[in-house]
Amino acid sequence: QLVVVPCLVRSGSFRHPGKLYLTTARVCFHSCVMGVEILFSTTWSTIAQVRLLPAERTQLHRVRFSFRRGVEFDGSVVERLDVRLFDTASLGHVHRFATFFIGSGLFGAAWHGDWAGKSASSMFEDEASAPADTPLQAAASPLARTGVVGSVKDIVDA
Repeated sequence: QLVVVPCLVRSGSFRHPGKLYLTTARVCFHSCVMGVEILFSTTWSTIAQVRLLPAERTQLHRVRFSFRRGVEFDGSVVERLDVRLFDTASLGHVHRFATFFIGSGLFGAAWHGDWAGKSASSMFEDEASAPADTPLQAAASPLARTGVVGSVKDIVDA
């Protein structure tokens, strides 16, 4: 499956407008501004985590890709990439892919075969004492209302 997500990726002081390509094997980025082309590609196994960062004063959604080892982007070796997504549908796509291929999504909850994962900073001592809405479900509920957060099974079956 291939999902194309319009975004901005920062390199130095410039934000490259382009597209993030999410596949079952890789995460890729392509940008071409005034003849300057930026190409980036890495496997999911190279990515340590993907996290939603706190909101800024803009309407963009900030997402950080952190890598297990340095990767080359725009002529420099980087340990992480900060990506700005334009809409919640794009955020939902990144979340589903990260949950499936890395084991935890944008909110830091681990994948245990259902949406009942606990975040690393969870206040619950054990699963039995957790309320029906886990931290991930509570954080994802605004996205769920828009219909963009589905199950990982949807990605596999598509």
